[in-house]
Amino acid sequence: MEKIKELLNQISKIVVAEKTQQEERRRRGENFNIFKVLGLSSSEVRLHSAFLAELLNPNGDHGLEDKFLKAFLEIVIGNKANFDFDTKSAKTYVEYDIGTISEDYKEGGRIDILIRDKKGATIIIENKIYAGDQPWQMYRYNRYAEKHCSTGNYILLYLTLDNKKPSEDSTGKDPKFNYFCISYKADILTWLKQCVATAALHPAIRETISQYIINLKQSLNIMSENNNQSTINYLIDESNIEATISILSLSSEIGNCIRLNFINEKLKSLAAKYNMEFCFEKEFPMLPNGRQPKYKKIMYKIPNYPNVIFVLEQENNEVYYGITQLYGGIVNKKVFSNWSDGVTDGWPYGSKYFPANLKYWDNWDTLVDMVKGDKIVNIIDKELNKVLENHLIETLDEDIRNRK
Repeated sequence: MEKIKELLNQISKIVVAEKTQQEERRRRGENFNIFKVLGLSSSEVRLHSAFLAELLNPNGDHGLEDKFLKAFLEIVIGNKANFDFDTKSAKTYVEYDIGTISEDYKEGGRIDILIRDKKGATIIIENKIYAGDQPWQMYRYNRYAEKHCSTGNYILLYLTLDNKKPSEDSTGKDPKFNYFCISYKADILTWLKQCVATAALHPAIRETISQYIINLKQSLNIMSENNNQSTINYLIDESNIEATISILSLSSEIGNCIRLNFINEKLKSLAAKYNMEFCFEKEFPMLPNGRQPKYKKIMYKIPNYPNVIFVLEQENNEVYYGITQLYGGIVNKKVFSNWSDGVTDGWPYGSKYFPANLKYWDNWDTLVDMVKGDKIVNIIDKELNKVLENHLIETLDEDIRNRK
């Protein structure tokens, strides 16, 4: 235990040094991020897919023809598989439509990025920044490729921030097709650095890519290279390796404990503030195999109105909130336009996801906020206040009683 304390103390010193250096860079304007200023930093479609596709497009406005695409094939795909692709004839598509999604979810959808050469060789990229997997999503894209590309003439890439694998919901159990996991943290950042070098004599392109790299590093919470390497070297040092492995082996339990404490302390305190009853399903804080069980709830109730609740609910680890009936369905009665997502019979006022950087409760930045911050708490506090000021629970309860 003493060795672990010593290890954490030394790592904390590196983290403090990193924060000091980040503040110095901020004051010099080196961390200026135009994508964050414009509110696009985590938008999969509007920023990430669009930006990557533009670089990968030989006919793009960057004017460097197929140079970026060649580098992508060498740096990203070349490390995964041998793939013959004619970069000069390639055409690039964003949100490529492959038809309406079928009732069984096994056909159709929109492919984030699709690149095809004149011989039909195809690169398919499923881009996951924060969004969860859709049912049979990777299976659908592979099925499309099997129908429209000759055998071995396509490659399917699953792109995430940190090399996560797609869920069984997306691939099916024991998938019989090949796909490759790539990450922004390793593959894309390495490729982008090469793109900066390639665009050295094109300042507008070079600086735009550099800004995008800054955006990615901020999203990934990546240290400077010197501090990052110092941390790694210290962690894997022979004298520290056992303590490091001990900490890594507890990562799942650490996340579960943080979420449980957050629910029991900070979220429960909001119920006391507003004189509401509070309860949650015990599985909510858990993340077995990186995924929570579906539709588990954290509930806020007004005394004497036990059947209508303000609820935090999650599916595939995406957390959203709204008002619903605890038992039974509700006739659609949307009167609170602030909750713009998912207006259904079960969510008469609509529902709303937490912001992209807070709706995934296994995200490390989210876990830090649960311990040290107040972003999630402030959102729930604000929404509970609206619920009570507008008498939404009482109104809905009365409406339900009148329908019986």
